[in-house]
This record gives sequence, structure tokens and C-alpha cells, in this order.
Amino acid sequence: MASVKGFVEKNDRIDNRRPLNETYLVMDGGTCEVIDVSMGGISFAGSKENFPLGKNVSIKGVRIEDEETVEFGAFAEVVRSVSRSSGGIGLKFNKLTSKQFGIVEALVMHRPLVPKNKKPSKKKKGFLG
Repeated sequence: MASVKGFVEKNDRIDNRRPLNETYLVMDGGTCEVIDVSMGGISFAGSKENFPLGKNVSIKGVRIEDEETVEFGAFAEVVRSVSRSSGGIGLKFNKLTSKQFGIVEALVMHRPLVPKNKKPSKKKKGFLG
């Protein structure tokens, strides 16, 4: 009689993760390279000694490549603390504001954080002048 053998890996993630290149977090301890992001959290390369499980971290800003740093001002909790080869330090966002949510959404959707400047449109005179 034939039998099927295999394994099951439990995955409790609700949100899909998106890998990022040339993206950096600005925190108290300096700048760290982002590995991937989801709407619920972010993973970055860092020293696990500086980020023990359960620690609350302040993310001051986010920068993509050589663009200017965008102020983020969010707090997150360390939920995974392993080496970069195993996935890096995992953070879970704590209560994001609408502005912070918009920044995370832009990262996940691979949109620019700083919109390109558009030419100012000419103001049209309204009905009353």
C-alpha cells in the first residue's frame, strides 16, 4: 500500500510580504536595510543583540535609494529576532495613523514615497470671478 509523506509549515501571516530593494529604515540606532514589508509589519537586516523579542522600536523615517527621508514616526514591536540569512529582524506595527498607513501602502505597492512634483495648474476663475 502506498503512503504519502510530507510536512506542513504553519504560517500565521495575514498579509502578503513584498521584498524591497534599496529601502532603509531610520531609527535611533542608525539606518537599517529593509528586507521585506507587509501591511502589518516590516523585516530588516539588523543585529539581534540590539533588537530582543518584545522590544518596542521607534521608526523615525523611511528612505528609498537616494531619495530624501520621509518622516514616519511609527512604533513597532520586535516579533522575530534572527540572523539576516534566516529573514532578519521582524517588526509588527503598532496603531498606525492614516499618514503612516499611506507610507506603508506605498512601500507595499512599490509606489514612490515622495510624489514627483507636478506643474502647478492655472487657477480657473470661478463663476463669481
